[in-house]
Amino acid sequence: MEETILAIDFGTSSSAAALVAGGTVELVKEPSSGSWSWPSAVCLTDDGLSVGTIAEQRKRLRPELYRSEFKRDLGQYTPIELDGQSFPPEHLVTAMLGALKSEAERVHGGAIHRAVVTVPASYGRADLRRRLMISAAEAAGFPVTELLAEPVAAAMAPVAGAAFAEGQLVLVYDFGGGTFDTALIRIGPDGRHEVLGHSALDDCGGRDIDALIYAELRTTGDPALASMLSEGGGQGQRNRVSFGDLSRRIKHQLSDMTVAEDLFDPANLFVGLTRSRLIQLVTPLLAGTHQCCRELLDRCRLSPDQVTGVLLVGGSIRMPVVGEIVAQVFDRPVRRVRDPELAVVLGAANWAGQAAQRFSAAVTPEAAQLPLRWPIPGGSGGLLKWRVERGSSCGPDQSVALLRLSDGAIHELRMPSEMGGTIAELHYGVGALVTSTDWLVTLALPVPEPEPAPEISGTPNGSADVTREWSLSLPHDGEVTAVCFGRLAGKLVLATSSKDTAVRVWDAATGELLASHNLHKAAVLSAVFGVIGHRPALVTGDVDGNVVIWDLQRRSQLATDDQFDTAIRALAFATHDNVPYLAIGGEDGSVWCTTITRPQVDLAVADWRHDFDVKVHALAFIRIDGSLKLAIGGEDDIVEVWDFSEEDEDEDETIERYDHDRSVRALAAASFRGRPLLVIAGARSSLSLWHVADDRVYEVPSSHPGQVRAVAFGKLNRRTVLASGGSDNTVIVWDVETCQRLRTFTAHKDKIRAVALIQHDDRTYLATASADKTAMIIEITP
Repeated sequence: MEETILAIDFGTSSSAAALVAGGTVELVKEPSSGSWSWPSAVCLTDDGLSVGTIAEQRKRLRPELYRSEFKRDLGQYTPIELDGQSFPPEHLVTAMLGALKSEAERVHGGAIHRAVVTVPASYGRADLRRRLMISAAEAAGFPVTELLAEPVAAAMAPVAGAAFAEGQLVLVYDFGGGTFDTALIRIGPDGRHEVLGHSALDDCGGRDIDALIYAELRTTGDPALASMLSEGGGQGQRNRVSFGDLSRRIKHQLSDMTVAEDLFDPANLFVGLTRSRLIQLVTPLLAGTHQCCRELLDRCRLSPDQVTGVLLVGGSIRMPVVGEIVAQVFDRPVRRVRDPELAVVLGAANWAGQAAQRFSAAVTPEAAQLPLRWPIPGGSGGLLKWRVERGSSCGPDQSVALLRLSDGAIHELRMPSEMGGTIAELHYGVGALVTSTDWLVTLALPVPEPEPAPEISGTPNGSADVTREWSLSLPHDGEVTAVCFGRLAGKLVLATSSKDTAVRVWDAATGELLASHNLHKAAVLSAVFGVIGHRPALVTGDVDGNVVIWDLQRRSQLATDDQFDTAIRALAFATHDNVPYLAIGGEDGSVWCTTITRPQVDLAVADWRHDFDVKVHALAFIRIDGSLKLAIGGEDDIVEVWDFSEEDEDEDETIERYDHDRSVRALAAASFRGRPLLVIAGARSSLSLWHVADDRVYEVPSSHPGQVRAVAFGKLNRRTVLASGGSDNTVIVWDVETCQRLRTFTAHKDKIRAVALIQHDDRTYLATASADKTAMIIEITP
């Protein structure tokens, strides 16, 4: 039976909730008003905090006990005063969410433990308001709370006409009661929409239109009206509250009528307004929203004609003038939802209904392999809850744990459909950050006799040439400088760069050339694969300081930058908490590190930069205690691990340091037994394995007759292995645990420039680049 979930749109001026249970969605009415929309308002009474319409009704009696729009105060340290009592803003949020929960449980007839709460797109991953919203929901009685960006929810709401298709770009125009929000959304599969950018105006919403109408009606009345509205004390406050309510009623009438009129009871005075005058009043306000949208498109480097349509949501879009002007300004199809005030909550309910689809089945181990790991969207998540215990039995498809992803969503981890057993060990505690590469659970299963390890001839640590299944030689017109594996449309591919300025992408299984480009005008020195905006991308750097990002799916250039003024010797790419990071190392000693939050990016505007006194030859991202760090090696023999998240340039950001005693030429990082590991290669024949967290270093004796110039980590069957390439033509594959040589390859005729390792479809592939103008792909037999 699927779990019941309450979807909540906690808005600045009004809120709504919808029950998701048994495949159905039921909106939760406010008992006191019978409306689907609950005013986001509280009023202090002798019994505590009243919320919604009851609070709205009591504000006329004691305005000093009333507060609305407290969502804007979330994250502020100044408490909210109600008749001399102080309340943190999140306390008022808890009261609002608790009231929605209580009524939903009454309707449902049972307890509800899980909620999906929508938040503005401006609440970034590290925003304190995300944590406060989750804490407020937990205090309201939701032990499991997911966060969903409001524009993503709006894009999932039922729209008039055909639904949006995967890949389309939608500009969400959310004109609510308290704020205006806009976001550019790329529609993704199963509700995994991507927010390309967002912007907001905190002083532009329905309440601001109310204020314009208030001021207009006040000037058209008689002197007695002006006197009543200027009166001090409690009676003056009550008069102003009543006139504000009248202003909102006039606005609502003008959505359907050309002339509206109402009675202001305290003065026994009729006041009115025409729709044409309202248009004159709101046009400057709407112009601000249009400018906000244009600036968002400019930041995303998109034009209106690239947008599929503009989705109008929020109660204020009921005014006909809003949609008419939006259509004129952007010249794009205007899409509407069936009920604009409920678009976000209904979209959130649709998203909540897909919760059962947001899970991963464990990676199935082989017969003798007991640890289990899970693919995690975005690569990592926080361990929220174990649903099994050590020693308990766990069957096929059984839920094992819940994670919170970096976007606030809850993701479930399940057992494989073909496997069950007894939980022998849970390797992480609740609250830990875990990744797709971490072994999380160990099962007690019958373990078959292990296959004998391949026999290794010769003396200990001696060479052991073996027959390989096959190899491919890929010719180039210049010295091959870099190789890197990636995946494109399910295929394993290899990218190569060379001094002939060309960048090529090959089918790793067949050696077929799939794509190439000559965007560089000088010798290409470095290359790295990455994923940007859910699309595979290749980053390359050349001797003239040009960096190019190439979209492999669309065969198009995403970004280029020629402002580095130094040869780009090293590149590194990693994704952490769903954020792509790119590091660029220059021959002049400069290192840039930048987050790539959209496909088009100004690479030279770095989030972090440091200038070293020597040439930088190697970079590698490494995860230490759940955080992403950057390892840097250069000509001064030193390898340093830097915390590039540190913003104070006066602080020493170096967290670890190792003296290699010879110039560093290559670095590679891996997680070995759950601990960070770096391999360092340089101007000597041996390798250094640096266990960074423990500050232990092991030397790996090497038979390379000269310098080791290239290194890479990978998997061979169940072993963590290391490939090293020398200044001769030799490539060696090592067992990291025993430091024993497993394979030796001597197919090249000149020095090795780069190596890469990857496991794909249970097979291990080695790629090599050489100064003999060839690259090779070798399948290694386990």
